[in-house]
Amino acid sequence: MKNFNMFACTLTLLAAGLLSACGKSDQTSAAAAPAASSAAASRTASEEGAASTTKAAVSNHTETLDVTVAEYKKNFDRIMKLSKTPFRANFRLKTQDNAFDGYLAILNDNLSIMITADKKSGKITNVLLHGTGDGTKASGVDIVVVAVAALSSVFPDGKADEVGPEIIRLMQDYQDGDDTPASRTFNGVKFSHTRSPETGALFAAQPA
Repeated sequence: MKNFNMFACTLTLLAAGLLSACGKSDQTSAAAAPAASSAAASRTASEEGAASTTKAAVSNHTETLDVTVAEYKKNFDRIMKLSKTPFRANFRLKTQDNAFDGYLAILNDNLSIMITADKKSGKITNVLLHGTGDGTKASGVDIVVVAVAALSSVFPDGKADEVGPEIIRLMQDYQDGDDTPASRTFNGVKFSHTRSPETGALFAAQPA
């Protein structure tokens, strides 16, 4: 618990640097800020993303992460409780075909998680977190804390204090304006990240 609390403090400091790229901060001018997101717009974009994620997984369907949807949700909710954050991963089935199921969890108007699961094994093949700022520093903190939880939860033991430093390095590897996402591989999982004022922040996990 002590290590987790120390790590949470680091995340809070890091979030201030993320805000300028994925949402307006308290001091950002209207001209520099992205268009405000609405619940309906966020939900539509997330559902489209879930469908795209499902289709993308088809080409690599034999590769899965080592958790099922239920195990992922359990890990995520546990980490959220430890961080004293109210978000919970209440996934709903959004897309399906003969090989894959796509699930979506809308955490709030600015945060959503999309996952694709192999229908045969029940294990997850892809995870995608989308986050945008709402004009407050708190929303930037939420993005980073949820990103760490979302990517840590792909491991059976789901330890945020071990995976979190990798996510911090991933965010630092990405430079604003880069054409391609930053990526890192940790314990057989490939993490990737990109961010911009237009699209917000995206964090993904898939088998390496």
